[in-house]
Amino acid sequence: MAMFRDEPANTSSFSIDAIDTPQSRRVESTVRVELRGSPRIEVTLPVQIRPRTGQPVLAMITNISRTGLRAESNQGLVDTLFGGKVRLQDHAPVTALFRFTVPAADGEDILVEVHGRTVYARLDSGRYQVGVQFLEFSTGRDALIDYLASRGIHQ
Repeated sequence: MAMFRDEPANTSSFSIDAIDTPQSRRVESTVRVELRGSPRIEVTLPVQIRPRTGQPVLAMITNISRTGLRAESNQGLVDTLFGGKVRLQDHAPVTALFRFTVPAADGEDILVEVHGRTVYARLDSGRYQVGVQFLEFSTGRDALIDYLASRGIHQ
């Protein structure tokens, strides 16, 4: 016959300390990557952003991955995307078409067109930034994947 006690287990005989090792830092880093979707690389690529309504705006892609990008520009970027209202604190996602080129192995530039949804808007050191999650590629998905692989991103 099994006996169960209602008293708490005695935990005074052991302790749990944070372990600071290269392996634990790698695990923490991996968790951050997984939350974002895929690793990003720092780049400087011009991009044309075409919202559903209004005129296109030019910006600079400052980092990119298989699943999204960060674009940076002046206040015109957020004004165009968000209809003339800068919504940094209460960001309301918008969808737009992002057009840019990536260099291919043969030196040619290949067009990438992808619909994306903004996931944040912020002001950083006087520059407006928007984070974008890719939704659907019109063209250039394979070119982007090849470009990222050439820069060491294979996920």
